Amino acid sequence: MIIFSMIFILFIISFLIYYLVLQKKIWDQIIAVNAITNLMVLIILLFTILKASSLYIDAAIIYSFLSFIGSIFILVYVYKRGDL
Repeated sequence: MIIFSMIFILFIISFLIYYLVLQKKIWDQIIAVNAITNLMVLIILLFTILKASSLYIDAAIIYSFLSFIGSIFILVYVYKRGDL
């Protein structure tokens, strides 16, 4: 069941990448990238359950933190550039 969930999430990520490429608005692209990174954290956590190792939880937390900080920097850059 976990492997099926991981495959389904990868399928959703592929659609989000397609959506990311087609969109022209920067806000839609930022939301798509945030959704992709959130789903990647979910895949890491499902892999942690599958392997029964707590090592990957730390990687998921770090990846989530870096994604959040990156999103903040991108939003500040877009806001200061005046692309509202």
